[in-house]
Amino acid sequence: MVAASESKRAVEPATPVYAADNFYDAGEKGCAFGPMDEIAALMRRMTSGQTLEIHASDPSVAFDLAAWCRMTGNALVEQREEHYLVRKG
Repeated sequence: MVAASESKRAVEPATPVYAADNFYDAGEKGCAFGPMDEIAALMRRMTSGQTLEIHASDPSVAFDLAAWCRMTGNALVEQREEHYLVRKG
């Protein structure tokens, strides 16, 4: 029998890959669990031209983030695997 604490794998914090102004780690949260709301709140506090790097391992974020950027006038500048670089419009 494996103890509950042993059955969960340790999740290492993500390391930024871009030289962005800000960094947000959504981890494994899919869009149904709130990362887009958190990203939107971060972007509202940024000024035009600043960048936000987002780390998200759930594949749904790739689709929702691209659509959100188009709807809000922000730019999805680049994606490297689970890392996304967004520029505030």
